[in-house]
Amino acid sequence: GEIQEGDGYQSRIGFTGVVNSGDASVVLKKVTMEDNGTYICSVRLRHDPPMNAKSGELILLSLSIVAPSKPECKILGTTEYGHNINLTCHSDEGSPKPVYTWQSFNVQNQPRALAAPAGEMLTLKNISADTSGFYICTSTNSVGHESCNITVAVMPPSMNFALYAGAIGGALVAIILIGVLVYCCCCRGEQGESQPVKIRGPAEEEVYEEDEAEEDRWEDRPPMPTTNKPQIVISEPV
Repeated sequence: GEIQEGDGYQSRIGFTGVVNSGDASVVLKKVTMEDNGTYICSVRLRHDPPMNAKSGELILLSLSIVAPSKPECKILGTTEYGHNINLTCHSDEGSPKPVYTWQSFNVQNQPRALAAPAGEMLTLKNISADTSGFYICTSTNSVGHESCNITVAVMPPSMNFALYAGAIGGALVAIILIGVLVYCCCCRGEQGESQPVKIRGPAEEEVYEEDEAEEDRWEDRPPMPTTNKPQIVISEPV
């Protein structure tokens, strides 16, 4: 017989048996969610009128098989020393329901065993530098499989630069202030041995300032002119 492929089925559909012997089984490849639906099988001769659902004997087939869509991998938690994190993997599409398996490789790309390598979620407890590496999740069903991967880089707590930079900056400021105070105390001690230190109150400072101002006024005055008053000279008798 003649095979006619509808739109969207080119190179994806074909017979698995010998049609002339009565085996009209077909195979549908690379199925997607768009292929879900009801399929009708009808048999008629070339020149017979087409059959419909109300005439003749029809075979109805409901298709609900689809390969898993590409899964999405995520990290839940903080990748720092001593923390617990979860790696998740999920395909939005897939029928039958996909199953998930995990593989792990260290930073040298060498495979390593996992305690529970199956399931949508992989839990890693008390992580350390040995936990760092690559994790691959594979979503599989009877139609096909897809995978995603995650890179895990475990950091020590000291990598929190903002917190530790502030602490170091504060410590440096405190050290500088202490050094300045010690230097000032040493200088005061040396000056105290050479000359006494006089402490004046605010009232004494005001008097001292007034005396200085008075002296400045006397210094700025011009010299007094000599007077023409008669002078008395006393001499001893000869």
